[in-house]
Amino acid sequence: EEERIAWLRARGVQIEMPEDRNKPKAAGSGKMHTFKYVRIPVDPKEEITECTAQVPVEEAQGDKMTTVLEGVFAENFADDAVLESFSKSQGGSVGIEALRKTMMKGGCESFRIAAPTEDNGREAVYLYLDESGQLKGLQRNQRAVDLAVRCGYPADISLRGDMYVARVKWTGATAVLGNVDFTLADLSPAAVWARRAGKDNLEFQKSTQPEAHESAQAVLGNEVDHSEHDEGSYTWRDEGDDVEVSVSIPADVKGKDCKVTIKPSKLLVAVEKASVQLELQLWDKVVPEDSTWTVSGGKLVVTLNKVNADEAWASLTN
Repeated sequence: EEERIAWLRARGVQIEMPEDRNKPKAAGSGKMHTFKYVRIPVDPKEEITECTAQVPVEEAQGDKMTTVLEGVFAENFADDAVLESFSKSQGGSVGIEALRKTMMKGGCESFRIAAPTEDNGREAVYLYLDESGQLKGLQRNQRAVDLAVRCGYPADISLRGDMYVARVKWTGATAVLGNVDFTLADLSPAAVWARRAGKDNLEFQKSTQPEAHESAQAVLGNEVDHSEHDEGSYTWRDEGDDVEVSVSIPADVKGKDCKVTIKPSKLLVAVEKASVQLELQLWDKVVPEDSTWTVSGGKLVVTLNKVNADEAWASLTN
């Protein structure tokens, strides 16, 4: 039983055991666990902001965003006609008063957009939204939808009202869950987590829902982004069968001045005259003997031959 629970927790399933609920609370140390998260307003004219949350370290285990956002969605502005219509759509099983109490409570719903995997350090990214958003008639949050689409979700996904984005991480052999920073910079389409989210979501689905994964693989596919990605000290481009890495060097640098080592999962580049020193853990495996490098016109270009030619690379590094 303990192994099963550890296996589930390691794959992002949040589990609370009876003994966890019954544990007496220890006296607080006064120390606080601080983490950052992001608010995406439904109004496109309103600025996206970075927020900071604090919880006592003794209570930091688990995802605390629902606690942080408690009361944020507590709004009661759906009139009786709307509530009655919704009640009828549910076959009258839910009364108007019960619906109104639900809205006044301000329930927070979480929606995972990036799944935890061993490769990404067992980190997951969630959207947090008003669980009564549709009932309240809240507007579609297009910026949140665009974020979800970049993670592999369909464009017709319904995300309504203000949204909050946060990250959680499972650590240690017992997979202890806790909140870690998610910043404004993490919203960039170039952020590593965002570029690999589609692949991570499929990998997670493959381990938990193999049949659904098979059909989703065909839908999401492996569309290759052939655009050039600038990482500062180098650029890279996924060419399909190969990945091309380009490093700018002085025009007088020759091939004999460069040392390039290509391993199945690593690329090392050293150019003493240009003070270039790269050691990159690659996104996926390559075939060293079929990979090449050249020096010409102030560029050192490395062509990495993929082992899995049909797999698109979301990032050069893992």
